[in-house]
Amino acid sequence: LVICAQSTSASLVAAALATWKAQRFRSMSTSRKHQIEDLLHRAVTVVTFGAVCQKFCDGPAYIHISMHDDQLARKFGVTEKNQQGGGRDAVYLHAWSPYEEKKEDVISLTDHDSHNTNACAIQFLYLVMRINGISSFRALYNAARYIDPRAVLDINPRNFAIDYSRHKLGDLLIAPNMDHELLPAMIRATEGDQWLWNQYIIDSDFLPDSQEAKAYLEEYFGYSSYEEIIEVLSSKD
Repeated sequence: LVICAQSTSASLVAAALATWKAQRFRSMSTSRKHQIEDLLHRAVTVVTFGAVCQKFCDGPAYIHISMHDDQLARKFGVTEKNQQGGGRDAVYLHAWSPYEEKKEDVISLTDHDSHNTNACAIQFLYLVMRINGISSFRALYNAARYIDPRAVLDINPRNFAIDYSRHKLGDLLIAPNMDHELLPAMIRATEGDQWLWNQYIIDSDFLPDSQEAKAYLEEYFGYSSYEEIIEVLSSKD
């Protein structure tokens, strides 16, 4: 079972999972309660986008996706730097959105487009999965949690001239040009800008034009990759 939730709806998912877990706990002995969490971990994968919730129960395999500059997720959700309440062994995937926000205060859920799933987080998730050749959320979770025994070195990789570990999470490769090239290009290619909330961002040049976006994507994914994305989107209309 895969459950996806965004923003405040993540709290509804968290509450439902916690309620189901508590009900099962009441009918089991203390020595067997770990079996419920093991069952949840094997059977349930939860993917959140900019989650505004800090009460995810232990058990399910969580993948929490948000932008570094998403103030709602930073203050009221769970991130790599604030993992309390994110669920045991959760995976955290982050990038910087291409949007420069004018508003510093958070008054509503639509104040910052860095919190906009359709214009940022979905494209980031797609890029991570495509770069790593992954087609399922459970495979994404397992790859991020993978620990290569050969990576346990006597010398910290950060002391090497080239630190390849900076752009990896477990067995996942996070492209070094993700924030400034690939993510903005993918937002343009998928017409994510049509979902933007704030007019001043719509009128700005935060995103590359179609030709620049095509150059970025084809440099990384190969010739005609941009047209393939456009063709898939057109077939969905």
